[in-house]
Amino acid sequence: MATLLLHTNQPADALAACKRALADRKALAEAPGASEDARRGLADTFDELGILLWEAHKSAEAVPEYRAAIAIQQRLTEDNPTAEFRQVLANSHSHLGLALQSIGKHAEAEAEIRTAAAIDQKLVDDHPAVAVFRRNLAMCRFELGTLFVWAGRQSQGEAELRTAVASLQKLVAENPVVINFRMTLAVCQRNLGIVLLQTGRPEEAQVECRTAISMLDELARENRTLIGIRYQLILALNNLGDAVRPLGRAAEARGIYDRAITLAAQIRRGPTDPEPDYFLPRMLWRRGLTLRDLGDPAGAAAEVRRALAMCEGLPPQSGFEFETACCHAALTGLAGRPGSGVAPAEGEAAAVGAMECLSRAVARGYRNANEIRIESALEPLRDRPEFKKLMAELEKNAAGTGSASPQRATTLPLGPAGMAEGNRETYGP
Repeated sequence: MATLLLHTNQPADALAACKRALADRKALAEAPGASEDARRGLADTFDELGILLWEAHKSAEAVPEYRAAIAIQQRLTEDNPTAEFRQVLANSHSHLGLALQSIGKHAEAEAEIRTAAAIDQKLVDDHPAVAVFRRNLAMCRFELGTLFVWAGRQSQGEAELRTAVASLQKLVAENPVVINFRMTLAVCQRNLGIVLLQTGRPEEAQVECRTAISMLDELARENRTLIGIRYQLILALNNLGDAVRPLGRAAEARGIYDRAITLAAQIRRGPTDPEPDYFLPRMLWRRGLTLRDLGDPAGAAAEVRRALAMCEGLPPQSGFEFETACCHAALTGLAGRPGSGVAPAEGEAAAVGAMECLSRAVARGYRNANEIRIESALEPLRDRPEFKKLMAELEKNAAGTGSASPQRATTLPLGPAGMAEGNRETYGP
């Protein structure tokens, strides 16, 4: 029931159902003479609870749930090293890595994902005909690639994402009706587009984003009740707008953002559904920048103010701090422009707010110097001493990682909604 509620976009009810299931599973697993199945069920429920918390942008709360699942699964695997037990152990290591990544613990996250990859690789070696094992190994490559992008290690991220794309393309060709394989490939190509954009290749980036959008459009038509597909479509449209805008095609970019905003409004299931609110600020201030470029400073300011008001209610995570910083900086860029309605004093206050948000993002683990360097919304901050100091520190930390020096453009930060779905597939009964 919890899984069903999650996939029909009822996260609060899903969390409540999962907690009830966890209480029942604990009672079964702790009873005298508890069976192996009871222990496995408890581990599965800990993992599912972690997924629900992660999806709700409560990554720090998800971490102990994943660790509890791993502790049980490790013992089960040692007692009975079947392919099924090994796979669910790999899944939980992967999920823990994603949660750690979300709270800025990149080194710990990388270790967990590499552990999952080692288990998945052995499963593929032992069972090369099982497509799900190959998909999960490709997911590890995808997760590592995304982790490297978050950490500002773009060249490593691109290599991992290209490996994942190649593996998934082969899987999709062999299994064209499997929705999960197609969706994962689309998300992976979208994230590859982010890397290409951050390394100064917007033309190449838009190709990857358009390919992802084409796949997601087709999936959305075929599966109208799966909200996750449309969430990914919204994010892919954002990325495409980000790739088109630095090419000087503001009108086209605005149309792309318009479609994304319309889709977000369509999938909202009621006033208690928070997920669209995580997407909307990103789209709104980006559309504001296109309005600025199209000669509508008043419209631009209105969009940025709306985005900023929504950002104030976002969870305290590094990606959302980055979004809020961009909103503040965009207001700074509009300050004093005829017709914008943004006074110079307000612009200076916004610049201070932007720097405070960027500093908080870095304190929470944000390491993507390339993203800051290419984001055009941040242009008004670049001559400020505190901005230069922050960039110097980020670039010093990224030294030796092989990141390219990109052109300035804009991109979309990665987060839970920007990743592939949290659930990896399981092969078993």
